[in-house]
Amino acid sequence: MLRRFFLTALITTPLVACVPNPEGDPPPIYKSGVDPAFIGRWIEVLLGGDGGGFELFADGTAASIEPPDLTYVSWRAEAGKLFLTTAESIGNAIKTTEVEYSAQFDDVTSLHLDPSLHLDQGGKDDWSRVFRMIN
Repeated sequence: MLRRFFLTALITTPLVACVPNPEGDPPPIYKSGVDPAFIGRWIEVLLGGDGGGFELFADGTAASIEPPDLTYVSWRAEAGKLFLTTAESIGNAIKTTEVEYSAQFDDVTSLHLDPSLHLDQGGKDDWSRVFRMIN
């Protein structure tokens, strides 16, 4: 009898694990203003090879990728725009700057950032930048 119980448990346990959740898997929780399409590691495409880049996380934080041209700390997205916040150390203080870009995806692995909106705010960039997603 005991052997039959263990044999039944051994056979049915994997089958129970395959039954889908009737409520479905819960959707991932993202910080407000975080668009999942932007989450990942992005490297700038340059003529001579790859440039620096950034990694965007689901919690709204960001990090620089080697070589770090800027120190990225956070990000958010809304209506075709990407807002990247950078930080720089000035003496004993840290100055943060949020830069607004018009963002357009060619596909899920290619992103164009147009700083034209940023230029109206006195920004330094005057050309579109193309980034590709890496693993």
